[in-house]
Amino acid sequence: MMLKKFLKRFKAAPRGQNRRREPREQVEDGEVEIRGRTYRLNDWTPRAFMAKPCDIDCNITDRLEVTVRLRYPDKKIEFASRAIVVRIDKERQELAAYFAMLDDAAKTAIANHFGDGTQTLDDLLGDG
Repeated sequence: MMLKKFLKRFKAAPRGQNRRREPREQVEDGEVEIRGRTYRLNDWTPRAFMAKPCDIDCNITDRLEVTVRLRYPDKKIEFASRAIVVRIDKERQELAAYFAMLDDAAKTAIANHFGDGTQTLDDLLGDG
């Protein structure tokens, strides 16, 4: 019941409209580790990520333990989280998932990266 309620927040927008509620960043140098295998991060937002190519065997709503690693010229971001699969495309080898359980350090790192350094992640996402 709670999972359905959570996933309703991410209802698809009509075709041709931008469905994203927060900034999306293409990833130059990053990866996500899932079930002991490492996949390239294609892009990420404060709430979610897309791995591509990704040939993992899973289904929508599966919960995965992930470790995200991003490298920038001036910093590195690394955190572990639980993620919920919201899209899997086996033909295009894409996996999209939302972060479900972030610890305080991960929330701070994400908020500092996407925000101005003064906001919490909840403030940045409009959940606070």
